[in-house]
Amino acid sequence: MSTTVTRPPAPTRLDDLSFLDHLSDVELDTRARRADRVAGDGLIGELEGVWPPAGLVEATEAGPVLAALVNTVSLPVLDAERLVEVAAGAARLVSWATAREVAATAALTSEVASFRGVGPRADEVSPEVMAAAELGAGLTLSPTAARWRVELAQDLERLPLTRIALAAGRIDLARARAVVEAVAGLDEETARAVEAKVMGRAPTQTTAACGRACAGR
Repeated sequence: MSTTVTRPPAPTRLDDLSFLDHLSDVELDTRARRADRVAGDGLIGELEGVWPPAGLVEATEAGPVLAALVNTVSLPVLDAERLVEVAAGAARLVSWATAREVAATAALTSEVASFRGVGPRADEVSPEVMAAAELGAGLTLSPTAARWRVELAQDLERLPLTRIALAAGRIDLARARAVVEAVAGLDEETARAVEAKVMGRAPTQTTAACGRACAGR
């Protein structure tokens, strides 16, 4: 025996909502949620085609806001120009994160100087060695790699312009290292003078060009 299902009549006008009187609260809620989902999906689909607006990633400073922005991008819908912009933004984030790691490593070296058994005496461990041991354990680094990071952090301590440029994403680690290597062995005043001379051009140079500029001083 067949069962006849009685459905509420469709509204004859857009402002005629009397058919809703035949629906239960549960069905009303279900329909409302479905409508919200459909509207939301449509809006997201529309925004994906224009998000992020051209120039927004480039104009955003390196840091948490840029990281959040880059993370919201739907790469498949972007054109070539905006894909390059997003890639450049991500590269600036790498430099920013590297600068934070360098700063943390420098702070770690200062912190471990107060540890028992750490000091300048022959029977003590130097702060640099202790910092490298702590860093190696925390980051799963070889002793050589850990010592290199501690040395880099120390070398950059006397190069404020290079640290600022790295944190802003204007240069990468390779160019920062080129400056560090160029001033190795120089006194602090001379090192600052070399840094000031080359850092103005470094953001627009390749790593090789930056290295040549540093070598030429």
